[in-house]
Amino acid sequence: MKYEADWKVFLAVSIALAIVVSGNAVGADTTYSMDSEKDNSPQNYFTPTLTPDQILIIAVYYDTYVKGDTEGEFIRIHNPTESTINIGGWQITDREGIITFPDWAYISAGNSLYLAYNATTFYEEMLLKPDFEYGVDSDPAPDMIKTHRRVRLHNEGDEVILRDNKGEIVDVVVYGNSDYTGPGWTGLPVKDVEEGVILERDLNETTGAYEDTNSAADWITHPIEDVWRLYFPYKTFNFNGTVTVFTSPDSSFKELANAIDNANESIYLNVYQFYNYYLMDHLIAALNRGVNVKVLLEGDPYRGMGDEERYIAAQIANAGGEVRFMIDDKARGIYNRQPPPQTTIQQSSAIPPLC
Repeated sequence: MKYEADWKVFLAVSIALAIVVSGNAVGADTTYSMDSEKDNSPQNYFTPTLTPDQILIIAVYYDTYVKGDTEGEFIRIHNPTESTINIGGWQITDREGIITFPDWAYISAGNSLYLAYNATTFYEEMLLKPDFEYGVDSDPAPDMIKTHRRVRLHNEGDEVILRDNKGEIVDVVVYGNSDYTGPGWTGLPVKDVEEGVILERDLNETTGAYEDTNSAADWITHPIEDVWRLYFPYKTFNFNGTVTVFTSPDSSFKELANAIDNANESIYLNVYQFYNYYLMDHLIAALNRGVNVKVLLEGDPYRGMGDEERYIAAQIANAGGEVRFMIDDKARGIYNRQPPPQTTIQQSSAIPPLC
């Protein structure tokens, strides 16, 4: 049957969807401080000229979803300058523990570094490899030096202080009920965030620069980026065509149906669940006029799959469409390759993820 589960086909469709929709690769804003397989002995040290201290702390994840909490913590620092900065010997402290960057550490111009308490847990949560690991030694990621105790961030309130190799304060963030009133910070702490939410420095989308007044005003007051929503700066581009703005699910049926009816080559539909019989009719009509239709559905949705969805899948398959179900396969990381729900209609239009 055409709608039986086949992970290999699911993977191929997911990758194809991602390529068709995005048109370009999306990656993290981070530059690794070293090749993960490079010998980190002294002969491989990179020693650029030290430039003025302008490194910023731009993200702190302290109240995590991870069992045990601390294992999921991470800090992100950013170099907004136009020069590579040597951060060997620099330290981060929460006034309880101190961790130190190895002598060879550096951060390239315009790039960021992720510092994870547990590199393995960080990868499982973020699908990125951290640049440094500072709490445990869980994988080949470079280790920061535990100079004094351990840096473990309190959920109720704490501070993250970045010092250079001379002990001078470079940047500070204070949150929650912390009583820190020292150099590098003025005013009240940043308001505490909820569990699973990343505390993030605000980015001025006009200038592209991070806010930096050494106060709570620099930080997003109502952060919405949780650890499962990676933040990517928006991209601008030019094209010839028409843009239609609509809300979903309030007014999406008409626009989706019109897009399907205007398709003349192919329709790739990737949705979490499919229960709309009327939208099914539009897809079948597209198949009847020779349009290639492929549908990718979640194979194990929350609260299970209803008979209606099975019926719709069967009808589309029987009309000549291809229907596949995404099945969890942790060994192959199948969901890591699954793009968000979206619709791509060749030679006609593209509909981004509907939330």
